[in-house]
Amino acid sequence: MKKIFIPLSGITLVVNAADIICLEGNRSFTHIYVQCLSEPKGWREIISGHTLGHFEALLPPRLFTRVSKKHVVGLNHVTGVEAGNIACLSCKCGSTVHISKAYCTDLLAMVGQLEMA
Repeated sequence: MKKIFIPLSGITLVVNAADIICLEGNRSFTHIYVQCLSEPKGWREIISGHTLGHFEALLPPRLFTRVSKKHVVGLNHVTGVEAGNIACLSCKCGSTVHISKAYCTDLLAMVGQLEMA
């Protein structure tokens, strides 16, 4: 199982890539939502001083995909995809992520591949 190292101030967290629900870029910071069964809500948020692109390069491409300029999602944590004028997906952490038109076709193809596997 691939491990992702998340440097924080004074400590580096080691997270299983499969436990990452989604990532949200915010300029030079990234909000990482990780499945954490010991938390009452079932997930926790980690804020790192690295960019979204930094983490995207570390993640296994068969498990993660970029869906917009600001978001990368873990395909195993997607609970629904809604197509239409504004496509969006729901994640296990309860967030709804809008899918940009540029990424929608690729996302739907990847979700289809997961269903067949």
